[in-house]
Amino acid sequence: MADDRKVIPFTGKFKKAAPPRRATPDDLRAAGTATIVFILFLMIGFNFSMFEIKNFDQASVDEGVRRGIASVPKTFEPQWKKNLTQISGKMISESAKRPTAIDKLNFGLLEGRYAMNVDQGHATHIEFLKAPGSDPKDLGSRYKFITKYSKAFVFGFKAAEKLDSVKEKNGFKETFRVVSERG
Repeated sequence: MADDRKVIPFTGKFKKAAPPRRATPDDLRAAGTATIVFILFLMIGFNFSMFEIKNFDQASVDEGVRRGIASVPKTFEPQWKKNLTQISGKMISESAKRPTAIDKLNFGLLEGRYAMNVDQGHATHIEFLKAPGSDPKDLGSRYKFITKYSKAFVFGFKAAEKLDSVKEKNGFKETFRVVSERG
């Protein structure tokens, strides 16, 4: 058990390695620029090869060209090029619906110029938004307005009655009570 280290003794002379060369700031800039240019070159090449759409006639393409990985689509097309027939029900976030009585009132006759308090799908308070360049809507007969748009105010409209009319500096403030089937 004289020498269990199993090392081959080397009796020749060793050369000392030259000290590592220090990089100057110019060398670092050149290496960084070359790296960026190389990455840019790779990206451009990848874009051309990946997103190039080839329009082959299915009959003329031989079997070898059409073969590929099953999980990768044959061509990549932008999202906006999808045909409407390819859109599934899961892709539609909200389906169209008819406007409610509140929508017809607010965006129809009142043209979005009024703030409305809505409680359980019915308007409880309407107030004009004082925006520059917009004037209040002239309703003509307020009673006709309430009866025409009664579905926006109550369910099961029966009648409307005028409670109060107060003169203010800008016009009149009128209060109506709307009677429904429930009272």
